[in-house]
Amino acid sequence: MSIWEILHSTATPPTPSQAASGFSIHAPSSTDIWECPPSTCSFNAPMFYQSMLLSEFKRARVTMTANLTGLYSQAGLVMVIYYPDGRRKWIKTGIEIIHGQQMIGTVGKDEWPDWSPGFVVTKENEGSEVTIELAREEPNLSVFEINCENGKEKRKVIREMTWGLAGDGTEKCWVGVYAAKPGNTGEDLVANFKGLVVDKIEP
Repeated sequence: MSIWEILHSTATPPTPSQAASGFSIHAPSSTDIWECPPSTCSFNAPMFYQSMLLSEFKRARVTMTANLTGLYSQAGLVMVIYYPDGRRKWIKTGIEIIHGQQMIGTVGKDEWPDWSPGFVVTKENEGSEVTIELAREEPNLSVFEINCENGKEKRKVIREMTWGLAGDGTEKCWVGVYAAKPGNTGEDLVANFKGLVVDKIEP
C-alpha cells in the first residue's frame, strides 16, 4: 500500500522505489494553486502528498525537471495546512515560467499569497534539474536550494516563513509535490520528480 495520497489526478501514486528513482505528474490546462483578492481561489492542481500533523513535519526534499511552456507553468514541493477554524494556508516552491524564463519561485499563502522569485534556471521549454528542500528551522519554515559543489552539498536559504509553524501543532497538513498549468491551451504539462523525501520528527 502506498504512503502517498492523490488529489486532482487519476494517476497511480509512486511506490517508495519510484519516489526515489523517478516518477511524473501530468497537469492539464487551467490548473493552479493560487488566490487573489477579492475572491479568486484556485486549488485544482494535481498533487501527491502525505498527511501528518504540523508538529510532526521535519522536512521535504525533491529534485525536479520539466520542459515548462506557458506563463506561470510550474512544479515543485507543496505544503497545505488546515486549521480547526476552516482556514487553509499553503506554501509551494519549485520551478516556474516567468516572462519566458524558468525560475525558482516560492509562494507563501498566509492571509493572501505573496510570491518571491529566485534566480533564472534556464529558458522556456528547456529542462534543468533543480533540488529544493522545505524544512523546519525553528521557529520558521525555510526553503533551501540544494547544490553540489566539488562533491559537497550546499544549502542556500531562499525563503523563510515566520508564520509557517504557528499554531498549537495539532493542525493537519499535507506535504508532497504538485504540478500546475494555469494557461488554458496546449498539451498537459509533464513534471518529472526524483529523490522525493518527506521526513517526520521521531517521537
